[in-house]
Amino acid sequence: MQPSELFLQILVDNQAPATLLAEHGYSIWLEADGQKILLDAGQKVLLENASRLDCRPADLDSLVLSHGHYDHSGGIAELLAASSRLRVYTHPAAFLPRYKVTAEGSTSIRVTSANLTALNSLPKERLQLVRQPLWLSERVGITGEIPRRHPIETPGGPFFLDPAGGHADSIEDDMAIWVKTSHGLVVAVGCCHAGIINTLEWIREVSGEERVHAIIGGLHLLNAGPERLAWTVARLQELAVGSLVLCHCTGEAAG
Repeated sequence: MQPSELFLQILVDNQAPATLLAEHGYSIWLEADGQKILLDAGQKVLLENASRLDCRPADLDSLVLSHGHYDHSGGIAELLAASSRLRVYTHPAAFLPRYKVTAEGSTSIRVTSANLTALNSLPKERLQLVRQPLWLSERVGITGEIPRRHPIETPGGPFFLDPAGGHADSIEDDMAIWVKTSHGLVVAVGCCHAGIINTLEWIREVSGEERVHAIIGGLHLLNAGPERLAWTVARLQELAVGSLVLCHCTGEAAG
């Protein structure tokens, strides 16, 4: 597969051109190997931006939810209402209660009740819970759970499974998509709470392709200190990553 045979379109991001709506959220449209796939569903503006970009939800084959946070899952109910055949791939932990706990208090950041209801209403054949790597086609795959081999790559924030902040959330459901091209892997991530190096090492292992041609998405380095940033840059250089398209939660220092 040549990179020209891969189509990527960011539908939702924190920043957008004047022709689109911006929000704290993320979604990317991907076409490869005869598949039309959406990674994540933004927060509120997905369908409006998709319409402006002539990306039709009814044409989608799959929705992959990178993890169960509100800013990546907000358009799920609308998407499912617009398509009677869309298949959803997500990890079982995406359904858990999630909280951001700071000195100012606790905030729920889980998938909203309306979108949870939409997911739970799907026929079994259209909702696949993913823990292990899964191939959607000959060249397109989903990571499943990503091993956390590098402790320096923390989830990147004060994330908990309870509002009191007693049970840390490792965000084990964090997943990514890869596409094998003749130039190497193109990797699409949501927030990359598992860490970009953990993610790339796992994808290289399960895909059998060591070259990384491009990465697109959020790396959740906005709270990372100088040590982690320097370590990440050094590892990316060692991997000779061809291109980086940094979005959403990467952070200005990392960008």
